[in-house]
Amino acid sequence: MKIAVNTRFLLSNYLEGYGYFVFEVFKYLTNNYPEHQFIFIFDRPFDKRFVFSSNITPVIVGPPARHPLLWKYWYDIKFLQY
Repeated sequence: MKIAVNTRFLLSNYLEGYGYFVFEVFKYLTNNYPEHQFIFIFDRPFDKRFVFSSNITPVIVGPPARHPLLWKYWYDIKFLQY
């Protein structure tokens, strides 16, 4: 099975809250379910430590969504195009 994951909250210098949750949950899932392919969708260049398993394919889909209008554009248009 292919599973796409919104990983835009995995920030190398600022990992807290939702980002920490995504990190811990998908670290567990990717390591314990190697038969599945995980597509990690980032909105900017990512830290290599977030690709913690061989069944993860990282993809960068811009633009970086840090402003509310870019966030809406990223979710409503760019993310759906992938």
